[in-house]
Amino acid sequence: MAAHAHAADHTESDRLRIRELLDEPVFGGWMLLGGDDRSLDGELRWSIPLTNALNRTGSLSELAVFAETHEVEYALAHIDDLARCGAAAVIVAGATGSLSSAPIPVVGVPREIDFLTFSRLTGERILSEEAHVRRYAMQVHDRIAALLHRGADLNSLIREVSTVSGLDAAILDTRSRVIAHGMGGTRQDKARKIALLQTHFAVSEQFNRNSLREERLYLASPNSTPVPLSPVSLVAWRIQMGPVAEGWIVLIPGADHRVFPRHDLAQAKVLLEQSASIVATELVRQRSIVEAQERARGDFMQALVHGTYANKSELAARAEHHDFPLDSLYTVFVSHVGFGHSSTPEPEQAARKLSRLLAREGGHRTFATVLGGIIVAIRANPGGRNPGGDGTCVKTDAKEFAAAASAMLTTELGEGTAVCFGSTALDPLAIRESYREARVALEVARSLGLRGGIPHDDIQAVSVLASIAGTSNGAQFVARMLGPVRSHELAEELESSLSAYLGIGGNINETARRIHVHRNTMLSRIEKLSGLLGMDIRKPDIQFSLRLALQLDLLTTAQQKIAHEIAPPELYASGGRPI
Repeated sequence: MAAHAHAADHTESDRLRIRELLDEPVFGGWMLLGGDDRSLDGELRWSIPLTNALNRTGSLSELAVFAETHEVEYALAHIDDLARCGAAAVIVAGATGSLSSAPIPVVGVPREIDFLTFSRLTGERILSEEAHVRRYAMQVHDRIAALLHRGADLNSLIREVSTVSGLDAAILDTRSRVIAHGMGGTRQDKARKIALLQTHFAVSEQFNRNSLREERLYLASPNSTPVPLSPVSLVAWRIQMGPVAEGWIVLIPGADHRVFPRHDLAQAKVLLEQSASIVATELVRQRSIVEAQERARGDFMQALVHGTYANKSELAARAEHHDFPLDSLYTVFVSHVGFGHSSTPEPEQAARKLSRLLAREGGHRTFATVLGGIIVAIRANPGGRNPGGDGTCVKTDAKEFAAAASAMLTTELGEGTAVCFGSTALDPLAIRESYREARVALEVARSLGLRGGIPHDDIQAVSVLASIAGTSNGAQFVARMLGPVRSHELAEELESSLSAYLGIGGNINETARRIHVHRNTMLSRIEKLSGLLGMDIRKPDIQFSLRLALQLDLLTTAQQKIAHEIAPPELYASGGRPI
């Protein structure tokens, strides 16, 4: 079956209607002298005498204008003026003539009715309905709130809403996903209604401006025009805490209700309005708990990858709280929250998705968080610990996970993303070294514009150069090769041109195109660079030395940056070197 939805903005309320007021016995024998009979179903907010209405400068919307017996002709002469001001109706005592062309309802009531009688009865009916609504609202609020105070969860709250209303009920989040429900019927019926809600409950801007909405959902045969076969009517109220929308609470009367009767809709509105505030409180409480758990997990992972645990006993106490296995092999994966010029508005959501990625049988688990603009994931793989296992399956799993993570983050961020990972750690205390390797690889990948899943040892020369970067010999080599350029007043422009020129393999035309300069400008810069360095940078051996210096400098910068995050070696009690 295919599903089709139809929704309409519903502004139905529980206010007094003109027709309901005229049904009072005192108005017996009233007559519609002019206007559309359907207009008598308009809402009535209060009444006003004719003289005041004609002297009023503001709108007469939802006001009934009353004319005494001696004002009949005067009232009928100003019907058009009253209509332009938005009057709901004109009530005329003692009038009997026909006014078929009147633009608003003109009602004749018995001659003995005066404005005092009409206004008093109008006020009594309006206040009575408001009092009734308030009493019902308080009863509903007390009943639902009592459950919340006893510690009820969302499912218990929505089941109580269903019980009070006698209808199916559900809570949807801002993405139209059912997060709790009180559906009746068979398992298949529940699944059908939930699927229908999740598929077609689109939260459009139209409904974001209005709390109450009434919607009709239809099931129709596939490959055919949308013919209503099994309609499901629903009414919903937006769950909101302050300016933040939390979702929707929905009542579903079922296929036998083509539309909500007005009285039922008014009751549903009160029930949903009161329930929504209580449900919002529980949603905020649950989100606060989740956020607190995520912060605690983030603190644990930060301490783990930064190596601030002095020994395994200290680590074990925290690991047990977060259900982190201490008997697995571990690989650390990192990626920038915003790669290049992209950024994700919800990096924590991306981290949660990583935690569920490739959740295989056999104990594979992934712990992910966001640390200072970097998404960090630790994958615990028990494969190498199993009898007959080795590191090969762990490395294979790491490559598959990195590729899948890169694809997922690319979808989230909208462009290619690098996910780098370090060597496999044999011990939880060695996770620090795997993280360091992954971070170095990420800095290099970001500089070189690499994408996809990238092992630390797959980046050419990184493993070898990492041992030289930061040493006195390495620093002297970088200074000798790049020092003259960096001391020039146009150092930034010249070094970026040099890096681009070497990265493209010495192709002048392509370099000029990449950095958006004229070919002659690029030739001039090559001559200037060769003069500053005292060597011809067009020669292959000189280009190799310069590339080596740039890579060493990049690695040194990356290691210094990461050294500020990771605990110094004396605080790192190694329980096993990475493999």
